Amino acid sequence: MEVIRAKKAPIQCSLHNPDNDHVIRQTHNLSKLLLSHSQDLLKEYLKCQGDPFNQSDFRPSPSSRPDLPRPLPEMWHSLTDEERLLDNFTAHFLLSHHLRHTQEEQKELNPNATVLHALLETSLNRTCHLLANIRAVMDNMGVAPPEIDAPLPGNITIFEQKVKGYWVCEGSRDWLERTERDFASLVDKLPNF
Repeated sequence: MEVIRAKKAPIQCSLHNPDNDHVIRQTHNLSKLLLSHSQDLLKEYLKCQGDPFNQSDFRPSPSSRPDLPRPLPEMWHSLTDEERLLDNFTAHFLLSHHLRHTQEEQKELNPNATVLHALLETSLNRTCHLLANIRAVMDNMGVAPPEIDAPLPGNITIFEQKVKGYWVCEGSRDWLERTERDFASLVDKLPNF
């Protein structure tokens, strides 16, 4: 049986250089690190919220999701590199703000949950670093960032804050899966030296 291998087209970039290659690889590695961290964050978040959050069958209504775009894995193959970068930039921009709101809310709701606070702080810092890397790749590829309004915290009940925090942690994990996949695709297109 003959195996035919398709050659991947190199990234089309007027500024294609080793520095940009490094940032793409670094961003891919950071997304993998954040993805593994996001599982710990979600587990700890659920554990700290009490009933019904810490029950294995807990699943809140999707209507209570914050304004985060969905990763849409079914459309992934039809997207261009530029569209993937824009999607990732938008999602992680919004997630960075939602993570900050969740962190502030959890300090008030669960002041003794120091492990959760540390995980949220680490996740927020790394998400901001990831966002900066995505922006650098976009700049090097000539992709202008979209204009996005930062989400504002709403006046919601304690239970709604906990539900929103759940969706933020889950959305972060889902987007990190997508980001890792998108940057793995970009890394595959880089020249091997």
